[in-house]
Amino acid sequence: MKKSLMVLCVLGIAWLHAVAQQIDYASLTSNYLGQKEPGLKAELFAPGLVSIGEGVHGNIVFTPDFTEAAWHPNYKVDGKALIYIMKYRKGRWESPTEFFPKDGYNYSEPFYSYDGKKLYYLSGNIGTSGNAEKEKIFYVERQAEGWSAPKLLSSELDAYPIHWQFSLDRNENVYFGGKSPDKQGEIYFSQYRDRRYLTPVRLPETINTGSPEFSPFIAPDSSYLVFTRMLVQKSGPPQLNLLVSFRGNSNRWTEAQNLTARIEMPVQPPVMMMGAPRITPDGRYLFFCSFNGKGHMVYWVSARIIEELRPEESK
Repeated sequence: MKKSLMVLCVLGIAWLHAVAQQIDYASLTSNYLGQKEPGLKAELFAPGLVSIGEGVHGNIVFTPDFTEAAWHPNYKVDGKALIYIMKYRKGRWESPTEFFPKDGYNYSEPFYSYDGKKLYYLSGNIGTSGNAEKEKIFYVERQAEGWSAPKLLSSELDAYPIHWQFSLDRNENVYFGGKSPDKQGEIYFSQYRDRRYLTPVRLPETINTGSPEFSPFIAPDSSYLVFTRMLVQKSGPPQLNLLVSFRGNSNRWTEAQNLTARIEMPVQPPVMMMGAPRITPDGRYLFFCSFNGKGHMVYWVSARIIEELRPEESK
């Protein structure tokens, strides 16, 4: 049985590589990998390239000048949990390359700095289960050729078991989902001051509730936060919903509003699982993952759905 499963995995990876090789990269000429841009109706993003196989675990992100994109596939490539990076050169996107600095570790959840000079990500040593253990936030700095050696973002964050997605604003303050002793998921904030990160602070009850919350995206100007909340139903499996909270003039976070209910999906799956939100650097689109029965595929929709919810006090 184990041998059969291994053969299936190898065949699956080979099939994914074969499909990717069929893509006409010369046609991928726009900021968004040559994809037709959506409106207020969510659309599948880059089928056959990014939304492929089991989808993604870390959503796709772009540098501010849209000359580079990165994402973490939800399947292993040659036995490795890694990050794919695509570059835009000479008017088109090139085929993905692998970001995998060191054996024995996984690499996931990419995030670019707003000057495009750093690539942040989660990494942890691969344990006996095959999954990452003790994940921490690392980053590499762009050099003339390639990247610097990986650096730990901050030892101040080590006490918090971080998983899935984190993000930073323009001031390098970091927001992340972590587990506490009595809860499966809460969202924390660590301020960057005097070139170091301060002790993380749990966000207020308008964001953190009795349900698990995770995978936060903070707006570049920190005016709003999009995140995932697990909603338990009386009957049926839990649902993962996207929510948004705005920071008002008094610097207080508003009561979170449900974005999932406002997103028009082409097909509603029987189990609603939306997560891993990202906003493009130009502020135009919301990217998120949605489970289609096989994996978490990437969808995108106009960010106007967020702006329509913004209260007057935070405009």
